[in-house]
Amino acid sequence: MEALVQWATPAPLWTEIIDDPAAHGTFRQPSILRFGSDSFMDDFLQMLRAAPHQISGLRAQRETWRAPMLNVTPAPEPPALLQSVMGQHLLAMKSDSSALAQFSSGAASDNTPDLTPFDAAELSTKPLKLYQPAHQRFYLVSACLVCRVAGLPDRTLNTGAQEKVSFVVRRLRPPNANTSFDQTPDSNWQEYAFVGAEHARTWQLLPPGSADALVPGEEQMPLFGVSFTEAQRKRRLFAGNIPVAKRETYMGARMALPAAEQGSEPIPDPRLILLRTQALDPWQRLIDQCKDVKDRHDKVLEREAKRDKTGDNDPKNHTSDINAAYLKQETDLRKQTIEGSWYILLDFADVLTAHFPKVWAAIKNISLHAGLQGAQLALFDALDAVRVT
Repeated sequence: MEALVQWATPAPLWTEIIDDPAAHGTFRQPSILRFGSDSFMDDFLQMLRAAPHQISGLRAQRETWRAPMLNVTPAPEPPALLQSVMGQHLLAMKSDSSALAQFSSGAASDNTPDLTPFDAAELSTKPLKLYQPAHQRFYLVSACLVCRVAGLPDRTLNTGAQEKVSFVVRRLRPPNANTSFDQTPDSNWQEYAFVGAEHARTWQLLPPGSADALVPGEEQMPLFGVSFTEAQRKRRLFAGNIPVAKRETYMGARMALPAAEQGSEPIPDPRLILLRTQALDPWQRLIDQCKDVKDRHDKVLEREAKRDKTGDNDPKNHTSDINAAYLKQETDLRKQTIEGSWYILLDFADVLTAHFPKVWAAIKNISLHAGLQGAQLALFDALDAVRVT
């Protein structure tokens, strides 16, 4: 009988998982590897040849570009990875080796920008976010295909029998439309598969209990194999490039009903998808960014208040200094928000001009308002009712 085959986390991580009882449940999960240079493929192959155990330092971690980050674990060699691990804000300080050393150790320097540092611990409750290549971030999903017998030997693919390996991108959505996507998914979230012909794929809801099965017509991403030697034993690892750049394609695809319910849902208006991607989503991101700055400022003030109650009179902890730094940050953010708002409004005007010309004409010339009817009139009235608060 042929041994049972299963996917497992990359072999160089097995020892680490065995030593940590809390991580035993992740043994059959793939790992997402994060790179900070467009030479990531060469860096990845070089690491597997030289020191496979260092793959542990490549595992994706939560990060943000909204403020300088502290307590971030730097990626291992090669040096190209180290230069960009701390993110965009450290690139401006590469020439200052002392500042870079202090930030890498988690300590803020005297020359820290006037932004409230963002501690990595504050991101621990949020879902992992993958960034675009424009942020100098590249990601590989990796796993080992093994036989479930003693020693977990690698399963060799029989290419003559058309055997191949691939991975799929699934989507999780909360059952309640009012649930925030910032929350960590749980067992109640519903899983969708990306199925259909090229350029016409939709998100299809999976029936309960079928998450481990491949859906007919589901988009499959290729995996490539890499051999490496660990503890004088040759092993093989499979990896694939995560298509982060396809975010707009994934977000713009419509949600399809199960086959039993198809036909009852009207086809969504593609203009609404364009409106959401061009105007509504960017506008919401601006709002979230402003809210995030205020929330972090409130948290800092709350920590300072606790220090005062406990008698910690550290001269570095002054509420007035914190407020001054926040005021400068808020002023800079306000300028960015105003400029970003203008660009969003220009994109919104382009959408109206191309797809709602009569409404746009009535906006420019109020006398044409009388000629609008039905949905066009409703859209005009909705826009006319908007007030700045």
